[in-house]
Amino acid sequence: MSFLLNIEAFATKYSPDVSAITMQNISKLHDAIGYESGAGFISKTYSRTSLDAILMSLDSGDVIQIEQTLYLLLGYIKQVKIPRNELKTMVKPKIDGLLVSNIDGNMKILSDRVDWHIQYLILTKKKERLEFLSENLENRRDGTLYYIFESINYLVKVGNKGALLVLQRKLDESKNRSISKKITNRIVAAIEKINILQSGFDSWDYSKKKEMINRYVKDIENKKVNNDIVGWMVDQLGTSGSKEDNQLMRELLNSKDLDLSLKHRIKDKLNRRN
Repeated sequence: MSFLLNIEAFATKYSPDVSAITMQNISKLHDAIGYESGAGFISKTYSRTSLDAILMSLDSGDVIQIEQTLYLLLGYIKQVKIPRNELKTMVKPKIDGLLVSNIDGNMKILSDRVDWHIQYLILTKKKERLEFLSENLENRRDGTLYYIFESINYLVKVGNKGALLVLQRKLDESKNRSISKKITNRIVAAIEKINILQSGFDSWDYSKKKEMINRYVKDIENKKVNNDIVGWMVDQLGTSGSKEDNQLMRELLNSKDLDLSLKHRIKDKLNRRN
């Protein structure tokens, strides 16, 4: 499930039942948080005004608007650094209220996922965070791999020896019991990402980054894992915004070996710079 719907997809999904007022309210919310339609990207940094707009929208009483707001909140929490106190005292009580009410379907799934991210993000101790993520590497609560994949993503962000140990332990388990290939591929890629980070990727010069990326692009033995790693490295380049990293992304667009989906990803990041 995509965590964001652009306004056009939103209209198509709910038309003709969606009201003009609901459409206007969602469009205003997009503007308030800086959601770029179609890209799933939130351009604005945290502000109390943006968070208040989300929370007010959750109080709208309009089921369609609330569901779309939950999609946006899920993206907002993942992309924007919300102060821990606001998550704990403002956002969590609002989500708790939804979860104890009579909701089901997408709204319940989305509320659970938002709540899960908040549970992790309000933890203050590194040990507690690692324990939480380690436990959730088995979490299939809604019948999907969502919580497992998000736990792996957070472990990459933690990026220390403890995170590596958690991932390696889970990978070792796959030797003794059956674990989905989708999960083991993600873990292998995550371990490699942390190793790259620990080797100083952010501080590497243009030539060294290019050499590393091309190594994964040209290695076709495990394309899914390598595409995951390359996509992550592209994200790092896009975050830095340096002239050298932008130039490297432009060169990657001309690579005949680069997956088409990754080229679209690069184009999106370069377009944000213009």
